[in-house]
Amino acid sequence: MLHDGEVYKFATYTGANIRSISAWSQWAEDATTDAAAAHAARAKQLGLLGFAEFKVSGSGHTMHVRAEVPDDGSLPAFLYAPVNGTMVKKVREALNGKIWVRLVDDADGRV
Repeated sequence: MLHDGEVYKFATYTGANIRSISAWSQWAEDATTDAAAAHAARAKQLGLLGFAEFKVSGSGHTMHVRAEVPDDGSLPAFLYAPVNGTMVKKVREALNGKIWVRLVDDADGRV
């Protein structure tokens, strides 16, 4: 990550670790399981068709990343994806998503 002219590296060779990760989409194959129910309720409350978020820590900083697909009336397009070398699986892709990235200093909590 480049911030104010400084590069912050989050990689296995720097000792970075994924601290948390969660995702949900109404089109996911497991979108109706009990485990997805809390994510579905949260997405509906926020007016989203789907979201993904994760936190990665390393070198004294934590990077927070959140991506959202809003429920704004437009539907994501179907794209073909590979399965065992053939393009047969259909996945949804949207161009109206938003991404937020936040870098936090672990020592003092500064953003």
